[in-house]
Amino acid sequence: MVRLLHLFVIAALLSACPSGTERYEEAELGLQVGFICPGDPSGICDFSDETELRVGAAKYDITPTDYETWIDEDGDSGYRTAIDTFLDCGVDRLCPGDEGYSAPDEGESDGLFQALWLAGFDNARPMTAVADPIWARATVIEQGNTSIGVVSVDLVGLFYNQVIIARETVAEELGLDHVIISSTHVHEVPDTMGQWGPNIARSGVNPTFMALIHTGVLESLRQAQAEVVPADVHGGRFDIPHSMWEGTGVNNVNLDTRDPNITDETVWTTRFTRAGTDETIGTWINFANHPEAAASDNLLLTADFPHTLRLTVEEGASEGPEGALAGLGGVATYFQGACGGMMTPLRIDTIDLDGTLHTEHGIPKAHAVGRVIGYHALQSVAADAVVEAPELSVRVRDFFLRVENAGFHVMLNAGVFERPGYNYDPDQLIGEYNEPDLKTEVSLLQIGSISALTIPGELLPELAIGGYDGSHTGPVAPIVDPNNENPPDLSAAPEGPYYKDLMPGETKLLLGLGNDEVGYFVPDYNFILDEGSPYLEDAPGDHYEETNSVGALAVGEMTYHLTRLLAWEAPQAD
Repeated sequence: MVRLLHLFVIAALLSACPSGTERYEEAELGLQVGFICPGDPSGICDFSDETELRVGAAKYDITPTDYETWIDEDGDSGYRTAIDTFLDCGVDRLCPGDEGYSAPDEGESDGLFQALWLAGFDNARPMTAVADPIWARATVIEQGNTSIGVVSVDLVGLFYNQVIIARETVAEELGLDHVIISSTHVHEVPDTMGQWGPNIARSGVNPTFMALIHTGVLESLRQAQAEVVPADVHGGRFDIPHSMWEGTGVNNVNLDTRDPNITDETVWTTRFTRAGTDETIGTWINFANHPEAAASDNLLLTADFPHTLRLTVEEGASEGPEGALAGLGGVATYFQGACGGMMTPLRIDTIDLDGTLHTEHGIPKAHAVGRVIGYHALQSVAADAVVEAPELSVRVRDFFLRVENAGFHVMLNAGVFERPGYNYDPDQLIGEYNEPDLKTEVSLLQIGSISALTIPGELLPELAIGGYDGSHTGPVAPIVDPNNENPPDLSAAPEGPYYKDLMPGETKLLLGLGNDEVGYFVPDYNFILDEGSPYLEDAPGDHYEETNSVGALAVGEMTYHLTRLLAWEAPQAD
């Protein structure tokens, strides 16, 4: 039976290839696909009849060590030069007289604040110390002549140009054919995009930290590649029922605070095991939620809820709704989902696994949220199923998005955002009549019946799953707040198919902030700008997300390219 299955898989792979060739012709990809493995016209990942899947996983600590700290004299969690005190002790943070002090180090007593500015909330929030580590967590997947790296980094976001640099380095150093990099979107790590510096006009990006990120991506992939072994893959899901957590269901960890109230209640998992055994190599967990439960008063670096989510999956839970659940070992990796909209743990209380109710924001609540989601991930794995024919492939399509946002124009002109623009006059100021395009991409990774779709930003979940009929509204709030002064017109909401309807397979992962961060993707029918100060001020009602999107055209442009990428079919052999 195993031999027959092996022959069937080979036949299926060969039937998807152009007859008698090692790779596709460019005309066969058309405009729908810009890169594909196996079979890319470049020849870097030719077709093969080898069906064995090989997988390795690793993690690399990217916790920064070089920064100066400060004293928040007025306790407002914001650095004010006339009020607060920075400790000019250099990037080792040791002052004369401190234990371990030996000599002045870089930046000591120079009058300059070598700060690491925390991203995700307001400007002027320098980190003071570390609560828990942050990581680059990598999986390398190989089959035949195709090798793909997938990395999750504990960052607020990483621009596409930085992803391209990382890919080029990895290709040169490790020979991987393609790399996907997804950010967890955590709000308590150093700025990697620029907009959270000491003020709106100064970038918060630190070159030393950026170099550490690139090292982390490369070295985590290098270690994962070195650990590659024959592997099986399993797909799972767990839909959080309304009845759990004293009737709060998914709203125990997450609430959509923008009308319409639509939340993806599914925790998706992909587990890689050593072939023929139940020994875990690595586990992917995909769930949509902003890692911001530590909230804006926190000044400690933390991975927020992904920290304890991953620990729970690796080490297990001693208690919970179904009792103790054993850990899986291996390397657990969290991938952000469709977190726009606003998927957040900030306006809810969270019941921890031991029954403790967390009503105050902070790191204890963040860790509770992580433990709960991790527990649900273990429930998903308990019911997962092996993928019988795990054919590996990836296809990519790049495209342009117009920057219509006037606030983004200011930051591009000031150099706060450091990424190239296209199709505009670079010798003139960016503005309404000289708007650049940003280059970005969408991609589809498939491992048999498991598919992962990358989205270059924060997708509102209704674009992925629908739910305008209330089918994805959590139990603690209505689909539309009756007090909303500017409620969405649900009769104008788009009908399906939605993104996940178009995705192939049974286990459908949506990797938010995949290979880029361009902001929120807001459905056209509910994209509303302030009349007086579009993009600079929120329109009445729930319309913050528009101020942090590239513009009204973004969803239409992305949907056009995404649907064509998903609709592409391999030419059949004669």
